Amino acid sequence: MISLTSEVIVLVACIRLYLGTITLIEVTSLLTPNLHWETLLKEAIAYSVMPILYQSLKKIETNHIPPSVMLQLRTLNRMNGLNNLSQTKELLRVLGQLKKSGIEAIAFKGPILAASVYSSGTLRQYNDLDIMVHRQDFWRAKAILIDLGYQSSSSPEIEVAMFDFHLQISLSLDSPESKMFNQQFQPSLLHSNRERSIDLHWGIPPRRIWHTERFKQLWQNLQIVMLMEQPI
Repeated sequence: MISLTSEVIVLVACIRLYLGTITLIEVTSLLTPNLHWETLLKEAIAYSVMPILYQSLKKIETNHIPPSVMLQLRTLNRMNGLNNLSQTKELLRVLGQLKKSGIEAIAFKGPILAASVYSSGTLRQYNDLDIMVHRQDFWRAKAILIDLGYQSSSSPEIEVAMFDFHLQISLSLDSPESKMFNQQFQPSLLHSNRERSIDLHWGIPPRRIWHTERFKQLWQNLQIVMLMEQPI
């Protein structure tokens, strides 16, 4: 049997409060004097639910929560929201350039998941963008990303290996804006990437055996998601 810490129990309760499956009184009763708030924040960040923790704790009377904790959460939540807005703008820029070049692309995870699953694009933590293109367009799409300022830290041989076995390569963008965000995020453990990055995919390998024919189905079951009033 797994023994959960008090901090993880509180974190799960706050998520349930956000989802409406537990009462405010039940969550408040878990905020005991021996609760280690720093650990709670680190757990929330590690599980990428820090914004939801913040939204739930805002509903609780302030005398149950140290002011410094709410101040830190408010700051982290604001920075996460600004980061998500910046990432969304970058995704739209990249998708627009790919479309202009005649390359079909699927955006997934990142801003897309935030917009389609959460009620707000600021309620999800993510640190990179994921874009899928057709296999035959992969290397041309990579060249377009290079023209947009992205770069790969891997050798051509490693890139080919990643293309064959992981069906993707990663490219990073080193810009003044990305440096600014990383200076803010790195100390707070919000993001691990030193630069903005895009994982360029031509498929998603299952845990065991994958067949390239299955990837065609991904292009037959797409849904439109609105990002900043643009259909993606």
